[in-house]
Amino acid sequence: MVNSMADCEPNAYPCARCECIASRVRMIDRVINNIYDDALRPFGLTASQMNILHMTAESGVARAADMCRSLHLDTSTISRNVDRMRKKNLLKVVDGSDARSKPSEVTEDGLQLLERADVAWREAQDIAADQLSEDGLRWLELLSQRISPGLQC
Repeated sequence: MVNSMADCEPNAYPCARCECIASRVRMIDRVINNIYDDALRPFGLTASQMNILHMTAESGVARAADMCRSLHLDTSTISRNVDRMRKKNLLKVVDGSDARSKPSEVTEDGLQLLERADVAWREAQDIAADQLSEDGLRWLELLSQRISPGLQC
């Protein structure tokens, strides 16, 4: 559990766990991501891969640059995950596309996996919501809109 500033020793240099915003956000990220990763593991997916698969299915065709922008992930993370998903036949390169941008689309196997994994994702969603509480979810929505105003949910 993250300590508050009140938990730090008086007159001591504040500990990173208490004061560093990046440390606190990363800790929350790891806790919440682990909930989703645990739920999706039986399907051979991570939370990031589920997001990529879902985004690609919704858009029909997705380029890596679009995924990076939309999911706020770096190029190497997208590239690594898309490559893994192509090897599992969940995504494929769009025929006749520009070889440099390699847009992807979801395969039939990918669509079936999305459908099967949806129940586990919803269960993870409920667990994460319980962990964050109603107040936490409201704050999360406010922070998301403030940090990324164009975020479409």
